[in-house]
Formats: sequence, structure tokens, C-alpha cells
Amino acid sequence: MSAASRPVIVGGGIAGLVAALRLARSGASVVLLEREMALGGLLRSRRLPTGQYVDQGTHFLADTGIEDLDVLVRSMLPASELRRLAPLQAGTFAFGRLNVSSASLDIRGLGRDLEAQIVAEALCTEENGQEASDLATHVMQLFGSTALRTVFDPIFKKLCGVGCAELAPDAMRLFSLARLVALNPAATRRLKSTPHGDARFSFHSNDEGKNPASAYYPTHGGIGRWTEALARAVQDEGVEVRLGTSVQRVTRHRDSTVSLSLSNGDHLASDLLVWSVPSGMLLRALGEPPESMPQVRASIIEHFVFDRPFLVGAHYVHTYGPDVGPFRVTLYPNFTDVPSEGFACTVETFAEATASVPLDQHADQSHADLVRMGLVDPRATRLWSDAPPDRAAFPVWTKNHRLALLRQRERVEQLLPECILIGRATGKDFFMTDVLRDTWRRCDAVLQQQNSLRASDPSRGGPPNDHAVLDGSVRDVA
Repeated sequence: MSAASRPVIVGGGIAGLVAALRLARSGASVVLLEREMALGGLLRSRRLPTGQYVDQGTHFLADTGIEDLDVLVRSMLPASELRRLAPLQAGTFAFGRLNVSSASLDIRGLGRDLEAQIVAEALCTEENGQEASDLATHVMQLFGSTALRTVFDPIFKKLCGVGCAELAPDAMRLFSLARLVALNPAATRRLKSTPHGDARFSFHSNDEGKNPASAYYPTHGGIGRWTEALARAVQDEGVEVRLGTSVQRVTRHRDSTVSLSLSNGDHLASDLLVWSVPSGMLLRALGEPPESMPQVRASIIEHFVFDRPFLVGAHYVHTYGPDVGPFRVTLYPNFTDVPSEGFACTVETFAEATASVPLDQHADQSHADLVRMGLVDPRATRLWSDAPPDRAAFPVWTKNHRLALLRQRERVEQLLPECILIGRATGKDFFMTDVLRDTWRRCDAVLQQQNSLRASDPSRGGPPNDHAVLDGSVRDVA
């Protein structure tokens, strides 16, 4: 990329930061816009009064399979301060049963008869080779009607507030529900010896058939310590970071450059717009609001510190049972250095977006659930608990929402074909590893394209306009 090129990246979360660093290191003069007053998005941490660090949204770094990207991820912190977790020790709580040996949904708590019926139906199912129209149909194709009625519908009504018939067929990917743990280890190995069984059932141990990719987490300071190091690297490369700044309007010009009107009254011009926040926001800036808004759930994040160690060694536990409130519990002492006193965890619960939840009462209920699930010692004293007042909005992955996102991407491509959508803007990547991998590949594709153009036409060294702040007038509008 020519040194004269000046991409504008919208959104300072993980996708925007990685894109900014990748493009800046290629020689571009990058501007990064973030509407919040801090970079990092959900990958931020804070220190509690008791000394522990907790995350705003707990995420683990992981190998992506792209060597240069993996080197970059691991280079943000000294090797001695980035703990390798191979594999992640994940657990589940479902139907009254705690399983800290596998990250897959354990149905053995349903009772032997119901478990056997689900396994038998799963072995008799047939797929027609076509994508299911909704999650209910997808579950029926994989596991049968009993699993849909007794397992998946109750779980998704807890997590999403709606049943499987209203959800997109790939919604189970958001919650790690693709496979089941059933029977015993030996029987499962026999089931997994066939492609049909392997697609439906999981090994009983995180260590068996494990993904060879390693996961990583800072030894102290939370995931935010890694994100802060990435943000410093971005600024050290000369990226111009503008915090507290959002895009109000985007205008495309005849020469394929764009001008952006910002919330502070400034105007920028760019030859490459990289958009990492929801694509509906870009359509609004283009003067074409999206047709509909998604259903959302409130994500309530609570932090606890107890005076006794946790009863399990899992890094995190997904809780699927409708009879307990939380969805995910992250147990920091099991993968970070422990302060002199106190054992911290984060509890994430999904609720109706409009629900009024007294936080003190909610903390008492969450504490009781942690004890009931066997994660916290009943004798443990709660040294600290709190919940940030601002709740994150978690979109419900309905059929209509998925279709709306597809239409938004297609419309953006029509109105602004030069724009690159990454991160949340793609509407398809849910996990950090997928986001990182997709962002890296999209940036590489842009760099390769521009290198090819310069090789065929040496005069294409940079954009036709200077990228200083414009005077606000509309120039060369198509």
C-alpha cells in the first residue's frame, strides 16, 4: 500500500485495532475512529477494590492458523506474561448435572430413558443436504424431535427468549451447542468412529480429540492488558486515533473515494473505508436506514469475589439448564495469578431487554446459583460483588435478523463497493478467532489488490485527494 494512502477505520474493537495495525505496517497513514472514550470494545478489564482484575466480556486469545497473525497476537505481551492454555478447560451445567470435563452439552442429567431415546433418534436422523430454514428443523435433522422438545427448545427460550422455530439454523454455534455428551466414553468413541455420529456427539474429555490450537490469556491484568498493548502498538505505528468520534454521514465520490462527516463537525476524505461496527449504522450514514432492528436480550455482567477457592478447576462453565439463571461463569484463579486474598469470577446472564432487575437481589440469586451448581463452596463468604449499570445488548439470532443482515451487506456492497466490512459488520463471525482470521484475510486481499494495481499502472501511487480535514463542502459527488 502506498504511503500516500490513508484508510479510515470505523470502530476501535479487536477487528478495528488489528486492521489498523496491519494496514499501518504496510505503509498506509491510517485514521481510527472510536465513539467510546477507550479502545478495545468488549475486550477491556478493570481492577476491583479487592485487587482482582475482571473482564467486561471474557475472551481467550487462540491460535488462528495464520502464522503472521498468530505471531502478532503473541507478541503484544512478553512470553512470560501470556499463559498458554492447551486446551481450554471448559465445563457445562445442564439438567442438574455439572460436567467440568467437556465443553459440550451433557444430556446425562435427563435420566437414562430420555438420554437413550435422544441417542437412538439421533442415530436414525437423515440430512437432505439442504440448509434448514430454522433452528428447529436443523435440530430435528441432527438429533430428532425428543431432543428438540426436551433439550433445545427449553435452552433457547432461556437464552434467547424464543423457541428454536424462530431462530436461524446456525444459532446453536453462538452457544457451543453443536454436539452432545451422552452414554459413556467407550460408547461415544464407537459413535464417533462414523461421520454421522461424529457430527452429533462429543468426546467426554476436553483432552480427547482436542483442537491442537492453543489458547492464551495474560497472567495478570485481565484480557484488557493485552488489548491495551495492541492499542499502544497501533499508536506506535503512527495511526491517528480519534476517541469520542462517530460517523454521521458518508458520501461516495466519482473517483471512488469517500468523505465522512463526523460527530465533532470535522470531515475526512479517504480512499479506503474499513467498517467494523454494525452495517446498519453505515446504511444510516449513507442516508438509507435499515428496514428493521433486531430483537435484543440484555446481558447482565456481575463480578464476585469470594474468600474460598472455587470447587472446580475449569476455566469457564456454560450453564444451559433453565432452572439456573447464568449462562456463563468465568473462574479467573484457574488461569491467572491469584492475588493475596479473594477468588474472583464473572457471571453473565441474559434477560429481557426491558426487564427491571434490582442488582442486589440479582447478585443474591446468582450467588445461590453458583453454590447450587457446585462452583462455589456453600461456606464461602462474598467479599465483593457488583454489576456495571450499563447492560450490553445481545441480538437474538432469529431467521429475520439473519436475513436482514444479509440484505444490509448486499446493500452496502451496492452503495459503497470499495468499503471493507469486518468484525461485527459482517454479521457472520461470532468468536474472536473467526473475527481475527477474517479481518486479517480481508486486509491482505486489499493489500494484494493495490499491489497488483500499482504493478500494472505505476501512476497509481495514492488517492487523488489530500486527506486533511475538509471544509465541509460536498465535492465531486456522483
